[in-house]
Amino acid sequence: ASTETATVADSVSTFSETTYLEILTTYARALSEKWDGSSLMESNIDTLLMDCYGEAPLENVGYAVIDLDGDGIEELVIGTTERLTDEFYGKLLLALYTRDGEGTMHTVFQSMARDRYYYAGENKFANLGSSGADDSVDITVQYAGGTLADTGFVTDPADYVQMELTPMSQWTQSGFGQILR
Repeated sequence: ASTETATVADSVSTFSETTYLEILTTYARALSEKWDGSSLMESNIDTLLMDCYGEAPLENVGYAVIDLDGDGIEELVIGTTERLTDEFYGKLLLALYTRDGEGTMHTVFQSMARDRYYYAGENKFANLGSSGADDSVDITVQYAGGTLADTGFVTDPADYVQMELTPMSQWTQSGFGQILR
């Protein structure tokens, strides 16, 4: 198993967080109010988030803003924190967002119940999915320049890496999270 820890929380800056203000605020509100499926879907968030609520949804889900591929553009990662440890939700990445040269936000991926992403270290993500018994995917993709490319490898679940994420509770307590009060 990999012992690599992604130290991303230390690189978060106020500027970077404001770049993703709308999506961070939407996730924080969804978690704090425990939105139902239709409310999540109206905001382009998959219903998989509901399964992460538990007793402390703002502690179970976190975020990081980091330049994953070293291109000078910081990405936003939303995922489960170390509080969720089961095989399905532990180390799960709910979404990855990036910006283009004009600053427009784009979704790189968003996990769903039958199409999930986990961090595999070194800008790689394990992608597990299935739409039936004879149609499944278990690949590892490399993130670079706003896109994902199949590496041709499979990452063993024991090698998934827990990204160091700032709990969403800290977003709601920051000056930016005042919108929620």
